[in-house]
Amino acid sequence: MSKVEEIYDNHIWKELEKEDAIPPEVYLNALGLFLRLDVRDVLDGFKDRLELLAARLTDQVSHALLDILIVWALAKVGETSMARELLEGLKFRLSKMNKKKQQVMQKGIQLGEAVCEYAKGNYKQALCLLGSDFNAIDYKIIAASDEQIDVFNEVWCQLLLKTGQSSTAKEVIRKRIKVREGSPFTWRLLEKSYAMEGDAEARNAGQRAKMLESSYL
Repeated sequence: MSKVEEIYDNHIWKELEKEDAIPPEVYLNALGLFLRLDVRDVLDGFKDRLELLAARLTDQVSHALLDILIVWALAKVGETSMARELLEGLKFRLSKMNKKKQQVMQKGIQLGEAVCEYAKGNYKQALCLLGSDFNAIDYKIIAASDEQIDVFNEVWCQLLLKTGQSSTAKEVIRKRIKVREGSPFTWRLLEKSYAMEGDAEARNAGQRAKMLESSYL
C-alpha cells in the first residue's frame, strides 16, 4: 500500500466509521486529495475509490466548495449528465439571490464549469472559463481555506501546460515558487515548462524537485 493509499484509507475514508463522523467534511477531504492526484496525473490507481465516493455524493450538497468538487468527481467518473444537473441546480440557487450576491457567487459557478471541463479532458474550454489571469485567492467566496483553494491554482498551471502555453506557465510557476519554494510538485511543473521549451534549466528544476520529494519520504 502506498503512503497516499494509507492516508486515504486509514485517515480519511475510515472516519466515516466513527459515530461522530461528519460525512460532508470527510467527502471534502477525500475529493480534495483526489483532485490533487488528478492534477499530478496519478489518479488512475484510485479510480475504484473515486467511483465508490462519487456514488455517495449526489445527496451531499452542502456548500460551494463541496459542490464544485462533487461536479469534478461526477464528471471524472463519466457521470457528466449528473455533473451538469448539479451545475444547473447551483445556477438556480444563484438566480434566487440578490444581485450583489449573484455577482460574487458567479465566480463559484464559473469555477464549477471549469473543473467539469477539466475532468472531461476539455482543457481549452476549461482554461477559457478560468481566464488568462486566474488566481484562486479571488475565489475565497466558496468558503475554502488557502490550502484547499490552492489546488485550483495547480489546475490552472496544468491547463496552461496542457494547452501548450509553456512560456506563460513558466512565469506563473516561477511566481508560485517564490511563495511556495518547498513544494516539489511546483518544481515539477517548472521542470515540465522548461522541457517543453527545450530549456536546459529543466534539469536543475527536476533535481530540485527530486531533492524535495526525498525529504518527504
